[in-house]
Amino acid sequence: MATAFAERGLQHCTVGISLGKEGLLRKIPKAAVTQCANLMVQNKLKEEWSLEWREIAEFSPTLHKFVRRVSVHPAKDLTVRVNRTAWTPSDERLIEESIRLKEQDKYPLALKAQTALVISASSFIDDEQVQSYIASGKAAAITFSEAWIVFDERAVLLKHAQPRPPVTTLRGF
Repeated sequence: MATAFAERGLQHCTVGISLGKEGLLRKIPKAAVTQCANLMVQNKLKEEWSLEWREIAEFSPTLHKFVRRVSVHPAKDLTVRVNRTAWTPSDERLIEESIRLKEQDKYPLALKAQTALVISASSFIDDEQVQSYIASGKAAAITFSEAWIVFDERAVLLKHAQPRPPVTTLRGF
């Protein structure tokens, strides 16, 4: 990466890169490294800057698979630091925790039964985790009428809303 950055004139900065799961498990393809360097060139007029996963995904879905955050700070020389803490477990624990926190909020049960829960997942949730959560069957215990998780620019239904019973009205004489 340092070579690709230097070739594009990025020689006086410290670059911090947080890897996603794919970046930790596989070698980052040359095309993704080139995209990362090109992204940095687009932003090099700023003295200090950072891009989060959403901005990286908009720039390049390929790069987003490997890199979840980039930050740049001025320095005397070019230094690239790779942060390997972005990877998370592939099971459903993070989703369970997000739901548990919302279930514990002070919403009345009657309100939960009429409200959809939408979890906005960050770069820490992937398909494997969502599929693991769905397969666990734990969504049935959610007290909200339905539950969705939003990640990777899409929404996935975790729990369907239960059909409401028909309403009967009684008329007086």
